[in-house]
Amino acid sequence: MAGGSRVRAGVLGVALVLVGLLAWGVARVFAGMQPVAYAPNAVAPDTVHLTAGHTYELSWPGGVRALAAAGMPPSQLDCEWQSPGRTPQELSVQTVPSDTTLTDRVASFVAPRGGDLVVTCSGLGPVFVDDADDTVPDAADAFLVVASAALAVGGVACLAQLHRARRTG
Repeated sequence: MAGGSRVRAGVLGVALVLVGLLAWGVARVFAGMQPVAYAPNAVAPDTVHLTAGHTYELSWPGGVRALAAAGMPPSQLDCEWQSPGRTPQELSVQTVPSDTTLTDRVASFVAPRGGDLVVTCSGLGPVFVDDADDTVPDAADAFLVVASAALAVGGVACLAQLHRARRTG
C-alpha cells in the first residue's frame, strides 16, 4: 500500500472511532429521555394512547422482582384506567409469574377503551405501557448500532495501521 493510502486509511480509522464515540454519547442521551421502563431514571408517561380490545404489556423498572422487593406482590397488582378528567375504573390485568425471566414486564391487559388513557396501579402511580400505540421507536438502539459498527471498523483500521507502522518502521 502506498504511503498516502496508509495515511488515508489511518485517518479514516480515527474518524470512524470518533464517530463511534459520538454516536455512543448520543445513544446515552436518548436512552435517558425515553419513556420506557428500561430507560435510566425512567418516568412513566401521564397518558398512553391505546386501541380498544388490543392486548398491552404493563412494565415497571426492575419488573416483578422490584415489586416484590418493595413489598408489593405482583400477584396482587391492583390497577385502574381512566380517560383524563374522568372517574377511574378497575383494569383487569394478568400478572406474569414471579419466577419470570422478563426484565421489566409485570402484567398484561386488554384495553377496555381506545384513546388517550391514564393507566395506574396502587402504590406505583402511572405505569409504563411500553407497547402503547404512541410509543416512539427506540432511537438509542439505532445510535448504539451505528456506534458499534463505527468503533469496530475504525478500531480495526487503527490497529491495522499501527501493525503496519511497526512492521515498516
